[in-house]
Amino acid sequence: MFIIYSGLCGIYIFKKSQPNSSHRAKAELGPNAVLGESAVLDKSLQTRRAETVVAHSPVVALKLTKEDYQKILY
Repeated sequence: MFIIYSGLCGIYIFKKSQPNSSHRAKAELGPNAVLGESAVLDKSLQTRRAETVVAHSPVVALKLTKEDYQKILY
């Protein structure tokens, strides 16, 4: 899981049937946004990615591992 400290990221879903030029960001996230929480919270998503995150500017992010997350909660 990542928390964006600074910068902007776009969230994309890439499909093989779409040419690269037609991809548009589904959402744009900035400071204080959380990314990758599904992989930490939902065991069924740990082996596949649902979306791709692309930096739109230089990004500084804080990483919170599953182990650290569990230490905070328990």
